[in-house]
Amino acid sequence: MRKAIKKSLAENKGFSLVEIMVVIAIMMILVGMVSITFSVVGNANVSKAANSLNSSFATARSTCMAKGLDSGTLTIKIIGGKVYTYIGTAADGYAATASQMEKVTNNSISVEYSASDKGKGGAILPEGYVKQYAFRPSGKMCVVNYSGGAAPTYTDYTTDSCVCYIFKNKKRGARAFIYPETGRHDVGIWNF
Repeated sequence: MRKAIKKSLAENKGFSLVEIMVVIAIMMILVGMVSITFSVVGNANVSKAANSLNSSFATARSTCMAKGLDSGTLTIKIIGGKVYTYIGTAADGYAATASQMEKVTNNSISVEYSASDKGKGGAILPEGYVKQYAFRPSGKMCVVNYSGGAAPTYTDYTTDSCVCYIFKNKKRGARAFIYPETGRHDVGIWNF
């Protein structure tokens, strides 16, 4: 019996170096595919957020120009770390809850606000952030001042600055920006 065990152990030499290298190569390919998938999904979320906000600006502008200043007020809120938008009256947007609004981002994206189309000098938006925009019949954008109760007031932008919302994850950034004077809006995307 001892001789049979010794013979069995002597014949079993384990895996060859080539077999081990093939297994490691297959594992590296699988890990690479998984990390690329997560990167693509994250980058798509950033682009989707910027495009969604850009679309909200366009819808608000056309609604205001067709129906009047307060009818197409765009409300942007941060609720639970996510960005939400609402298009309607200033009062309705101010009172809207997350379930009544369109979700623009998920928790894995940070959001900043800047007055530059280059996305410089951005400040991270805090929980509870609320900003409202409307458009004059000429298409010029203005800020809506409303805090509940009294009728909203509208303040025109006085400079040719740019309103820019910047969405970032670990590897990619996207910005939705709009020029108040003309209402022109666009999305820019970059990698870090």
